[in-house]
Amino acid sequence: MGTLKFEHHKDFYFPIIAILKDLGGQASTKQIYEVFLSEYGNQLDQSFFTEIIDGDIKWKDYINRAGHQLVIKGYIKRAGFGIWKLTRKQYLQE
Repeated sequence: MGTLKFEHHKDFYFPIIAILKDLGGQASTKQIYEVFLSEYGNQLDQSFFTEIIDGDIKWKDYINRAGHQLVIKGYIKRAGFGIWKLTRKQYLQE
């Protein structure tokens, strides 16, 4: 995969979906964070490693916001506390 450009939370959509696919369609946010940092961390600008107002790290906040938008769009669903799961809609997009 080529280098991705991360600037906005929507730039995190594809990596989240790809990670969920690689992990069998469902994963905890902790797993998603770990895989994302391992696979994409070197592509993030240093500003993404700063703490934001609520004490979270910026790149994790962007993953959470992207995940929320993917839920709204119907591509993933919350399958329990801190668990994201791909939906049928996502698989139909392939």
